[in-house]
Amino acid sequence: MERQDSYVIGIEGGGTKSMLLATNLEGKVIGKVDFGATNLHSDSQEQVSSNLDGAVQRFLLESGCSMEGCRGVCIGAAGIDTDLNQQKMEFCLTNLGFSCDVLATSDADIALKAAVKDDCGMLLIAGTGSIALAKNEVGEVYRAGGWDYLLGDEGSGYWIAVKAIQRALESWDETGVPSVLFQRMIEEMGNRGIDGIMEFVYQAPFEKQRIAKIAEIVCELDEAGDSDARVIVSQAAEALCKLATTLVRRMEWEDKEFVLVPHGSIVTKNKRISQIFSEEIRSLYPKVEVRQLQKEASFGAVQYALELMR
Repeated sequence: MERQDSYVIGIEGGGTKSMLLATNLEGKVIGKVDFGATNLHSDSQEQVSSNLDGAVQRFLLESGCSMEGCRGVCIGAAGIDTDLNQQKMEFCLTNLGFSCDVLATSDADIALKAAVKDDCGMLLIAGTGSIALAKNEVGEVYRAGGWDYLLGDEGSGYWIAVKAIQRALESWDETGVPSVLFQRMIEEMGNRGIDGIMEFVYQAPFEKQRIAKIAEIVCELDEAGDSDARVIVSQAAEALCKLATTLVRRMEWEDKEFVLVPHGSIVTKNKRISQIFSEEIRSLYPKVEVRQLQKEASFGAVQYALELMR
């Protein structure tokens, strides 16, 4: 790869995997590295720093770039939801040896940047968790949801999984006959009956991502026509609609043209959730433009990194 004297780095950080994207100052991609977790809620600061260092060193080796050539670094990661965690993450970046400005923000923030750039619009994320963000005409950003698994995350993969486990256990309590949903969970959790379900849910350490993977079973059964799964999937779509409409009302966009970008595996890969959500939103707000995210969220981090040079 041709050596670049000046470049920026944008990082999309997650609870299980992250991605480093480097571009020159004109925005041309010069490097990409997939690596491990960068979530300060689920990993220690030392582990996050180690993962970041490994990714940066790999990029430098593969690209031939130097640390001194970096003009800005931005990471948008899950777990950066307080000033303290922002400071911790920025310390991790600076401690790697960068002499340029660095910025740490949330993964939702960089996804919004990638979705609407400097324009106004809304982003709704539904993956392991859920959140809606909107930017108005003067650049102010507002949110709805995103309060994590104990207080929110309605319509998310984790939410779907919990609803499914609850429904399966309720059905067993009512009839003593395993439903299709119940049986699939038993199989997924080691064929150990209810004991297997309880151990799967409550085993330490708690991992939200592990629970959320049960949503994949629900989505498969939904496509196959299972009645329990279809109810849960419909409820998830309605919960995501409520999240979006809450923010539309706050922004006072009911009668205005605006862009809404759904993002995340739950709202983009599940056909019925995507269809119910899009149809409901369009029926409520005829002037809305619902469109897919055109670029990866890491490009939003790159945009922020480029702005650090100004």
